[in-house]
Amino acid sequence: MPDGSRDGYCRKFFEVWHRFDPFAILAPFRPGDWGKGYRPIGPLSHFRQANVHGFNHYLDHPAVHIPLINYALGEEAITAREQATAEGAYADIVSPECGQQIERVKTKAKEFATIDGDLQGVAIKIAEFYALTRDAASKCQGISGTLGGF
Repeated sequence: MPDGSRDGYCRKFFEVWHRFDPFAILAPFRPGDWGKGYRPIGPLSHFRQANVHGFNHYLDHPAVHIPLINYALGEEAITAREQATAEGAYADIVSPECGQQIERVKTKAKEFATIDGDLQGVAIKIAEFYALTRDAASKCQGISGTLGGF
Protein backbone atom coordinates (compact mmCIF):
# COMPACT_ATOMS: atom_id res chain seq x y z
CA MET A 1 0.00 0.00 0.00
CA PRO A 2 1.20 3.55 -0.60
CA ASP A 3 1.02 4.32 3.11
CA GLY A 4 3.33 1.38 3.93
CA SER A 5 0.72 -0.48 6.00
CA ARG A 6 1.23 -3.69 3.98
CA ASP A 7 3.28 -4.89 1.08
CA GLY A 8 2.09 -3.81 -2.32
CA TYR A 9 3.07 -4.92 -5.79
CA CYS A 10 6.37 -3.09 -5.73
CA ARG A 11 8.70 -1.62 -3.17
CA LYS A 12 10.04 1.15 -5.40
CA PHE A 13 8.29 3.15 -8.09
CA PHE A 14 10.21 5.57 -10.31
CA GLU A 15 7.84 8.01 -11.98
CA VAL A 16 9.73 9.74 -14.77
CA TRP A 17 8.24 12.44 -16.94
CA HIS A 18 9.28 14.83 -19.67
CA ARG A 19 7.97 18.38 -19.82
CA PHE A 20 7.01 17.94 -23.49
CA ASP A 21 5.76 14.34 -23.43
CA PRO A 22 2.15 14.58 -24.62
CA PHE A 23 1.10 11.60 -22.53
CA ALA A 24 2.60 13.10 -19.36
CA ILE A 25 0.76 16.33 -20.17
CA LEU A 26 -2.57 14.60 -20.90
CA ALA A 27 -2.63 12.24 -17.94
CA PRO A 28 0.02 13.11 -15.37
CA PHE A 29 0.65 10.56 -12.64
CA ARG A 30 2.02 12.35 -9.65
CA PRO A 31 0.64 10.80 -6.46
CA GLY A 32 1.49 12.54 -3.24
CA ASP A 33 0.93 9.70 -0.82
CA TRP A 34 2.96 6.75 -2.08
CA GLY A 35 5.47 6.85 0.71
CA LYS A 36 9.22 6.43 0.66
CA GLY A 37 9.20 3.89 -2.20
CA TYR A 38 7.90 6.49 -4.65
CA ARG A 39 10.61 8.39 -6.53
CA PRO A 40 9.54 11.18 -8.92
CA ILE A 41 12.07 12.21 -11.56
CA GLY A 42 11.23 15.21 -13.68
CA PRO A 43 10.35 17.26 -15.38
CA LEU A 44 13.01 16.46 -17.94
CA SER A 45 13.41 18.61 -21.03
CA HIS A 46 16.08 16.90 -23.11
CA PHE A 47 15.72 16.17 -26.82
CA ARG A 48 17.79 13.27 -28.06
CA GLN A 49 15.05 11.54 -30.07
CA ALA A 50 11.99 12.75 -31.91
CA ASN A 51 9.87 10.57 -29.63
CA VAL A 52 10.23 12.16 -26.21
CA HIS A 53 7.82 9.51 -24.86
CA GLY A 54 10.11 6.64 -25.82
CA PHE A 55 11.65 4.44 -23.12
CA ASN A 56 15.13 4.77 -24.63
CA HIS A 57 14.81 8.55 -24.72
CA TYR A 58 13.97 8.67 -21.02
CA LEU A 59 16.65 6.13 -20.13
CA ASP A 60 19.35 8.14 -21.92
CA HIS A 61 19.19 10.88 -19.27
CA PRO A 62 21.55 10.40 -16.28
CA ALA A 63 18.82 11.60 -13.89
CA VAL A 64 16.95 8.46 -14.94
CA HIS A 65 19.48 5.72 -15.56
CA ILE A 66 21.76 6.42 -12.58
CA PRO A 67 19.06 5.96 -9.89
CA LEU A 68 17.83 2.83 -11.70
CA ILE A 69 21.34 1.37 -11.83
CA ASN A 70 21.96 2.14 -8.16
CA TYR A 71 18.64 0.64 -7.13
CA ALA A 72 19.16 -2.48 -9.27
CA LEU A 73 22.60 -3.02 -7.72
CA GLY A 74 21.32 -2.38 -4.22
CA GLU A 75 24.02 0.18 -3.50
CA GLU A 76 25.27 3.59 -4.52
CA ALA A 77 27.60 2.32 -7.23
CA ILE A 78 27.40 5.76 -8.83
CA THR A 79 27.78 8.45 -6.18
CA ALA A 80 25.62 11.55 -5.87
CA ARG A 81 28.64 13.64 -6.88
CA GLU A 82 29.19 11.52 -10.01
CA GLN A 83 25.50 11.81 -10.83
CA ALA A 84 25.57 15.59 -10.44
CA THR A 85 28.62 15.75 -12.73
CA ALA A 86 26.92 13.55 -15.33
CA GLU A 87 23.74 15.62 -15.22
CA GLY A 88 25.75 18.85 -15.49
CA ALA A 89 27.52 17.56 -18.58
CA TYR A 90 24.31 16.30 -20.18
CA ALA A 91 23.03 18.92 -22.60
CA ASP A 92 19.28 19.04 -23.19
CA ILE A 93 19.90 19.78 -26.85
CA VAL A 94 23.00 18.34 -28.50
CA SER A 95 22.44 19.88 -31.91
CA PRO A 96 21.75 23.63 -31.85
CA GLU A 97 20.89 23.43 -35.55
CA CYS A 98 17.80 21.45 -34.48
CA GLY A 99 16.44 24.36 -32.45
CA GLN A 100 13.68 25.26 -34.87
CA GLN A 101 12.40 21.69 -35.11
CA ILE A 102 12.55 21.27 -31.32
CA GLU A 103 10.64 24.50 -30.74
CA ARG A 104 7.90 23.24 -33.09
CA VAL A 105 7.70 19.98 -31.12
CA LYS A 106 7.53 21.88 -27.82
CA THR A 107 4.76 24.14 -29.10
CA LYS A 108 2.74 21.17 -30.37
CA ALA A 109 3.23 19.29 -27.08
CA LYS A 110 1.88 22.23 -25.08
CA GLU A 111 -1.40 21.94 -27.02
CA PHE A 112 -2.14 18.70 -25.13
CA ALA A 113 -2.79 20.75 -21.99
CA THR A 114 -5.83 22.34 -23.67
CA ILE A 115 -7.61 19.07 -24.48
CA ASP A 116 -10.49 18.53 -22.09
CA GLY A 117 -11.07 14.78 -22.36
CA ASP A 118 -12.37 14.84 -25.92
CA LEU A 119 -11.22 11.49 -27.34
CA GLN A 120 -11.44 12.69 -30.93
CA GLY A 121 -9.38 15.76 -30.02
CA VAL A 122 -6.78 13.54 -28.33
CA ALA A 123 -6.53 11.28 -31.38
CA ILE A 124 -6.13 14.25 -33.71
CA LYS A 125 -3.45 15.86 -31.52
CA ILE A 126 -1.53 12.58 -31.23
CA ALA A 127 -1.60 12.18 -35.03
CA GLU A 128 -0.42 15.77 -35.48
CA PHE A 129 2.31 15.34 -32.87
CA TYR A 130 3.49 12.09 -34.47
CA ALA A 131 3.64 13.72 -37.92
CA LEU A 132 5.51 16.74 -36.57
CA THR A 133 8.09 14.67 -34.68
CA ARG A 134 8.60 12.44 -37.69
CA ASP A 135 9.17 15.52 -39.85
CA ALA A 136 11.56 16.98 -37.26
CA ALA A 137 13.58 13.77 -37.19
CA SER A 138 13.82 13.69 -40.98
CA LYS A 139 14.99 17.32 -41.19
CA CYS A 140 17.40 17.34 -38.29
CA GLN A 141 20.39 15.02 -38.09
CA GLY A 142 20.87 15.84 -34.41
CA ILE A 143 17.63 14.14 -33.40
CA SER A 144 17.41 10.37 -33.63
CA GLY A 145 14.69 9.46 -36.10
CA THR A 146 13.23 6.54 -34.22
CA LEU A 147 9.65 6.95 -33.16
CA GLY A 148 9.22 3.54 -31.59
CA GLY A 149 7.60 3.34 -28.21
CA PHE A 150 4.23 4.87 -29.08
